[in-house]
Amino acid sequence: MRFLSTFRTPLFRLLAAALLPLVTAACGGGGGGPDDDPGNQLLADLYVDAQTGSDANDGSTLTPFKTITHAMTQATSGMKVKVRPGFYDLGNGESFPIVVPENVQLIGDIDNRGKGATPTMIIGGGLIPNAIEPDSVTVMRPQAGAIIAGFIIQNPHAGGTTRYSGVLVAQPNVQVLANTIQFNQTTGVRYLLGAMGGHLVSNVIEENTQGVFFKEGGLLVRVQDNAIKDNTAGIIIWEENIDLGGGLAASTGNNLIAFNSQADLLIMGQVHVMAQNNRWNHVPPTVHTAASNPPPGVDIWNLNGGGTYDVSGAKLPQIIISQVPNLPFVPLGP
Repeated sequence: MRFLSTFRTPLFRLLAAALLPLVTAACGGGGGGPDDDPGNQLLADLYVDAQTGSDANDGSTLTPFKTITHAMTQATSGMKVKVRPGFYDLGNGESFPIVVPENVQLIGDIDNRGKGATPTMIIGGGLIPNAIEPDSVTVMRPQAGAIIAGFIIQNPHAGGTTRYSGVLVAQPNVQVLANTIQFNQTTGVRYLLGAMGGHLVSNVIEENTQGVFFKEGGLLVRVQDNAIKDNTAGIIIWEENIDLGGGLAASTGNNLIAFNSQADLLIMGQVHVMAQNNRWNHVPPTVHTAASNPPPGVDIWNLNGGGTYDVSGAKLPQIIISQVPNLPFVPLGP
């Protein structure tokens, strides 16, 4: 199909493009698994293996660490941490939230977005400092310039008024790439004050209450080539200059924003949303402007009609939903 054909590109070239802020020379070759080029320190710094590793090891390819948590304490700016398939949870010895240090690349199974024959899965959640957001529990807390790519990310916690998320971004230039972010009670990816720039690209974000929430951050984040589906609300935007396609962050769009039960895009406040060249349930996308809940299947809920939007180039979905997680990694420009 036409939608699939744009993704047929060798993985290493695509990954090198995605990591341009941190990688100055790409190395060609093959499958892109976590053990490629163990001698090349530009591409492989530390290894983690839940099944065979130990945190008493040195983190090399032959003697990997056991926990991502420990690896994050050893990684420094510019390093890459390659995580082999396995379950990374409290039972493995992880502590949450997992803080990815500044400019560190945390790389799992990008070919399969974490959903290989043996999943590369991070499951958990821990409180973040109240200064960032009170009563917020998240799995991953990336720092400025960090990259998270190739994982299934789930937060199983529930109950009360606490906000539960898979990835919480409150720092600039974070890249969230090629993950499956699912089954988070509140939000898949949550952007707060301090988050600006960076990329949200080639993720499957599904089965959350809110797929992506740009609450007080997300200025100039490039949102591109994602499948945001089967959530209650797909994307919620309170912030100006969120680029879902055709905006200032140079997103080409190509997001699937569809099949969310309440609304695919909820605009809250007097903001303008660039959302060109995306795939919706309807063409043109249907719009609800009242404060009351929209009827099922509405594409855009423009709350009280306060926002504006550009959805030119809208297209219908052309693939069945079960195929979306199997799309290969997507190119990301500078």
